[in-house]
Amino acid sequence: MVASDLAEDYHSNHDGWESSWPVEFRIYKNGECVWKGEVEREMEPAFYVS
Repeated sequence: MVASDLAEDYHSNHDGWESSWPVEFRIYKNGECVWKGEVEREMEPAFYVS
C-alpha cells in the first residue's frame, strides 16, 4: 500500500505522467533499503459529456 501511495504522489506531484512506467521505487529506513520494487501504471480512458 505504501508503494501505491508513493506512485500516486510521484505521478501527480512530481511529473510522473511524463515517465516511462514501470518505475522502480525504494523505501529506506535509517539509511537502509527495506523495500525495492517496480510499480506499473494502468491507464483507463475516461470520457465525460456535459
